[in-house]
Amino acid sequence: MNFSRYLISFCFIIQFGYSFNLIGVIYDKDKVLNNVLISVVGNTIYNASTNIEGKFFIKNIDTQVCTITVSRIGFETYLNEINLSEIDVLKIILKPERIDLDRIVVTGTRSPRHIKETPMLTHVIGVEDIRNSANSNVKDILEIAMPNVQMVASNHGDNRVKIQGLDNKYLTFLVDGDRVSGEYASNLDFSMLGLSNVAKIEVIEGAMSTLYGSSAIGGVVNIITKKNEMPYWFNASVQYDDPIGISPSINTGFNKGILNYNLNIQYTESNGYDITPDLPEKYNMTLDENKSRIFNHRLILAPSEKHNFEFSYKDYYSTILIFHLQMHR
Repeated sequence: MNFSRYLISFCFIIQFGYSFNLIGVIYDKDKVLNNVLISVVGNTIYNASTNIEGKFFIKNIDTQVCTITVSRIGFETYLNEINLSEIDVLKIILKPERIDLDRIVVTGTRSPRHIKETPMLTHVIGVEDIRNSANSNVKDILEIAMPNVQMVASNHGDNRVKIQGLDNKYLTFLVDGDRVSGEYASNLDFSMLGLSNVAKIEVIEGAMSTLYGSSAIGGVVNIITKKNEMPYWFNASVQYDDPIGISPSINTGFNKGILNYNLNIQYTESNGYDITPDLPEKYNMTLDENKSRIFNHRLILAPSEKHNFEFSYKDYYSTILIFHLQMHR
């Protein structure tokens, strides 16, 4: 019995006598990184994360040679085999990975963050979703690409958008972070929000009154426009979805020195259609005949990295043709 106790005690002494501690610091070039995940694999798996000073500490590692994995969103994963007896303080510099701009969002915090790190539930309708859709405006693609979104008929022309049961008078619509104006009877004319110059759409479901005021208690929709950096460009497209709508568009501009100019033109026309039963005393089209046009000019003057001046001018019109029938007896 005493021999068994001595043997167990001896094993514990051997184990702790030959265990190792690991102290490390994680950098991004010249600054430390917090919330970095570290995993050390020996006979056992040990996990840790860096603190606000970029440091981590793992104690009582049961093997001398082990494999370490270091990972953080926005950086390439670091994987290496290390000998703990040869390390005093482990210093690792992580390399930034190629950023998928569709996963970088700004609406929820008003600063660029990876979508996994934003504290608000954020949906992103990316450039591929927009390019592959048959829609010509923001309202239509929201209904197709987003859950809990529906269109509701309005007595003032254009349909209203509802997100989780709250219509657009409780929603804030932004273009590049600036609020869209042009409401009528608490309804927004979505014909002025075309898709031909849109890079992505960020949608936040839930109250955002702290950042955007009381009109954002139902959520925020931020439309991010394209930022072309090519010397010059010319893009033309036509979306043909008759009778819902035919929408040709042109996007052109140039980028030379400190000047960046962008012109976007979009025209949409529909003859409407009717799939409801004919009622002799009432006009009830499923989609009314409508036309809309958008001319959008944007000039950016950037004389230095610290100074950036933007001038924008947008002209649009929208027409909905409704024919009223009168019955005479």
